Amino acid sequence: MTVEIPHKWHVSMIGAKGHLIREISEECGGVHIRFPNENMQSDKVYLRGQKEEVEKARKRLLEAANDRVSGKYVRFNFK
Repeated sequence: MTVEIPHKWHVSMIGAKGHLIREISEECGGVHIRFPNENMQSDKVYLRGQKEEVEKARKRLLEAANDRVSGKYVRFNFK
């Protein structure tokens, strides 16, 4: 399955050291989430795994993208 997320948001969606993507993947049963290479300028993000878990990951990714677009995104650093 693919989900369309504007290319300009990919770096912030991946997060520092892939933190956000790993978090979503773990929450969604280990779904594989693959963003295109930076030089491709593609908006397509690929998801692979069990159907129900892929749909859950797709929704989480879209929520995170919408937060960035709407300005709701705030980065917190907890130690």
